[in-house]
Amino acid sequence: MATQFSILLQSSFSGALGAALVLAILIIAVIVLRLIGAWMLRINEVIDRQDQIIHELRKINNRYE
Repeated sequence: MATQFSILLQSSFSGALGAALVLAILIIAVIVLRLIGAWMLRINEVIDRQDQIIHELRKINNRYE
């Protein structure tokens, strides 16, 4: 009886562990693909340039207030 329970416990644990591993790999793959896409499209440079433009616009706006 104890061996059946132990086999059941091991099989359910390995199934949950396998599912968690697959989920973790999927999440990591999505993050890596997103980072590669952002790098290829140079999104970070666009965001930096937009920050510079916003800063310049705020300076100009403060001059006329």
